[in-house]
Amino acid sequence: MIEYIKDIARGVWKGAMDDHLTIVAAGVTYYLILGIFPAMAALILIYGLFFEPSQIQEQFNQMSGLLPDSLQEGILSQMKDISKKSGQAGLGGILSILLAVWSGSKASRAFIQALNITYNEEETRGFFRVMSNGVILTFSGLVTGTVALALIAILPVVLSFLHLQKESFWIIEIIRWTLLVFLFMTILAVYYRFAPDRKPPEWRWVTPGAVAATVLWIIASNVFSWYVGNFGNFNETYGAFGVAIIFLFWLYFSSFFILLGAELNIAIEKKLRH
Repeated sequence: MIEYIKDIARGVWKGAMDDHLTIVAAGVTYYLILGIFPAMAALILIYGLFFEPSQIQEQFNQMSGLLPDSLQEGILSQMKDISKKSGQAGLGGILSILLAVWSGSKASRAFIQALNITYNEEETRGFFRVMSNGVILTFSGLVTGTVALALIAILPVVLSFLHLQKESFWIIEIIRWTLLVFLFMTILAVYYRFAPDRKPPEWRWVTPGAVAATVLWIIASNVFSWYVGNFGNFNETYGAFGVAIIFLFWLYFSSFFILLGAELNIAIEKKLRH
């Protein structure tokens, strides 16, 4: 068992070095910056079709710990601005959602190319196929996020109906984080399976990386949030750009761990198939 773990670790390390994973993650981060705010707008617009858009801010605000306070405040401010403009209905609202999804798909297309690199696959699909895959992956992620936020929003109502007010806080917290972790792992597994230009592997070949990437991302996010809150002096070093630099760091290590999860999938698949 020890030798097996060592072989997998060596495979992940070699893959990360050969694929220049730190540089690839930096490239993905660039496209994440371009795509994350349109994707956020799309999420709020989709959520606003069924619920009050301002509620999404409350749900996001409860995810304290994963983001430094300064970054969380900046994103919440952006969410408020988007929510004020999300009251469109009918055809105008649908067009706004489609435009936001299209703009937000830049990040998904970047991950498609990055995962092709980590899986050592050459892109043979046509331009429109890649573009449509990016949109589909983005939209599926946004719908999943909307469902998660909706379920979290109605949890207090359900618990109140079941007369579980006393235990409701801990029940809500446990269900909320379990649901978010499970959905994040699911989205990653979907990306690992369908984004690269290869025959979709069985789910067992993409699950380990999704689990590992999620765990590493949660740990790193909490540690980074704690560091920024207690020791970070980004504002002193970067001035007005402090929050932007924090955001860049967070997006960068998020991208890196997602790609590292793909390297783990490859290492396990090679080890067990050969």
